[in-house]
Amino acid sequence: MKTSLPTARSLSIAGLALLALCCSVLFGTSQLHGADAAEAAGSTTAEQMMIRAHQSRASWDGIVGFSADVLVSNNGEQVEGTVTIRTDGEIDLILPEDFPSDWVNTKLASLVQHRQAPRENFDVSFADEVKNHPLGRLIKFNDDPAMGSHYRIDGDVITEVHRNMGKTRFTISVTDVTRNAEGKYLPKSYSLSFWNAESGELASTMNVHDDWITVEGQDLPARLLSIESDNEGGRDVREIRFRNHRLLPVEQTAGR
Repeated sequence: MKTSLPTARSLSIAGLALLALCCSVLFGTSQLHGADAAEAAGSTTAEQMMIRAHQSRASWDGIVGFSADVLVSNNGEQVEGTVTIRTDGEIDLILPEDFPSDWVNTKLASLVQHRQAPRENFDVSFADEVKNHPLGRLIKFNDDPAMGSHYRIDGDVITEVHRNMGKTRFTISVTDVTRNAEGKYLPKSYSLSFWNAESGELASTMNVHDDWITVEGQDLPARLLSIESDNEGGRDVREIRFRNHRLLPVEQTAGR
C-alpha cells in the first residue's frame, strides 16, 4: 500500500488528530531551552523566533529514507508488517489486508512532514504583548487569514499550534521533547484538542507519546502511541512499534 505526503487541507479531523508533529509543534519541560537574553529584553522579532525554532528541529536532511519491521496495535488487535518511508513523502506500508490501516498511513505521513528541512523565512508577527505565558510568545501568521494559524514559541521550541480547518478548530500542545546529540529537538509527549468551530463544543482529544532511536546518526521513530477520546464516548488506543531499522541506500532513488 503506497501513499504520498498529504497537504494539511486534505486531512480529516481523525487524520489531523494523528499529526504530531506538524506543524511540528514540540515543547519540552526539562528538555526545553529557556529564552535567551535578547528575548528577555524584547529585542527578538517574531520571525527570528520562528526561524530559530524551525532550525532547532531535528530533520532528515541528507538521507533517502528508511525501512523497518512494524508491530501495529489497534485497541489491542496486533498485526505485524513492514514499512518503507522515503523523505520525499512516499510511504509503502504492508499490513494484513483486513486490518484498518488508514490511521497508520496518516500518522506516518505526519511523521515525514515534520522531519522536513526547516523554512528560512516567515511572514509573522507577535499576536499580543504577553511575555510571561507558560508556553511562550504567541505568534500569528500574517499570510494565513483563512486558517488563522498561530504558534507559541518558548526559547527555541514551538510549543503550540492553533488553527482553523473549515468547521473544526484545533490546538496542539506539546508537554515534552527529547534532544538528540546535536541538541536538536524531537517530539516526545503532546496533546491535540478539536472543537466545533461554530458551537465551541469539544469534539475530541488525543494524547500522543513518541520514542526515538538513533541509527547511523539519524533520528528514527521507535514507538508512536496515541490515546484518543471523543465526545460520544468513543476511545481508541493505537500504537506503532518499529524494529530492525534500515537506512535506504542512495542508489535506490535511481530512475525514480
